[in-house]
Amino acid sequence: MEVQRAIWDQFDLEAAVWVKPEESMKIAKSHRVPLSRQVLELLAEARKGKRGALVFPGKRPEAMMGDSVMTQVLRTAGIAASGHGFRSSFKDWTR
Repeated sequence: MEVQRAIWDQFDLEAAVWVKPEESMKIAKSHRVPLSRQVLELLAEARKGKRGALVFPGKRPEAMMGDSVMTQVLRTAGIAASGHGFRSSFKDWTR
């Protein structure tokens, strides 16, 4: 999931946007993701415990959070979906 690789330098919290650089996109074009108030609140909370460049690090600050973490969060919340499923559904709904 893209959020696992997100680094603080990609976020403009004042403008409420996440700018994914072109080198991280399949189409080699940067991508701007508008951030909701709820996401800004979550990022503010995450920033309090900032331990490196990654927004959501794994157990070690320089390591990405594992794939199973997001799946476990969804299961714990009783949501029968995958992270990819959220992106795919949203893309379909917004067409």
